[in-house]
Amino acid sequence: MAILVADLVTRGTSLVPSHFVRPLSDRPNLKEAAAVDSTFPLIDLQGLHGPNRAQVLNDVHQASVNDGFFL
Repeated sequence: MAILVADLVTRGTSLVPSHFVRPLSDRPNLKEAAAVDSTFPLIDLQGLHGPNRAQVLNDVHQASVNDGFFL
């Protein structure tokens, strides 16, 4: 059975499984990506473990509903 990001949220998981995490060398540079006029929603998931958790979850929800994906 596949685990979805929504499953992680509803289970209250505090760690993202490693198969969802890209290697550092393969991750986009958010500062460079934000400077490009992009239509992709950019969300920094590090905020899931801090005081901005609710905002990050809302951003993921909105990107999923409005765009069907996020980076």
